[in-house]
Amino acid sequence: MVPLLKEKRILNVILDKIRRCYEVFCQIIFLLLAVLVVVCVFMRYLFGVTFVWTEELITMLFIATTFFGAVIGMKYKEHITIGFFYDSVTGKGKKVLDIINAIIILALQIMITYLSVNWIGKVGNVLTSGLRIPIGIFYVMMPFSAVLIGLYCIFNVISIIYNWNDSELKGVN
Repeated sequence: MVPLLKEKRILNVILDKIRRCYEVFCQIIFLLLAVLVVVCVFMRYLFGVTFVWTEELITMLFIATTFFGAVIGMKYKEHITIGFFYDSVTGKGKKVLDIINAIIILALQIMITYLSVNWIGKVGNVLTSGLRIPIGIFYVMMPFSAVLIGLYCIFNVISIIYNWNDSELKGVN
């Protein structure tokens, strides 16, 4: 029997709900980005009109897709690894590397969250030039994505320690 199977299932349900909402959120951002780009191109070339606020919004949405996409990459363990080194290690060595990797990423996310929250507190009230809204509204994507990446790191470490995998949960009610 897998240790803490009930806890694993509870964590899976919570993270799955977060993941679903988050992926829909990212899809909406990407759709909005695509629509705005197409509209801006048509407006520019058909009517010779360019709006500063749309260009600014497109830039911020593009940046948001990068930050938010990093969370999805972490969820599916699609982050960058050095394959040559990682593939040369087997068994428990891989688990140790996975844990070290997750702890380093978690430490980085804690640092990013701490520093970005302080930074937003200092400069977040400055208005953007085109949209005329506080820049902190856009900057909040940095600590938000860092917290979610941190949660996935913690879950990954727990999964490695308890040797959890999705195949063990099939057929379990």
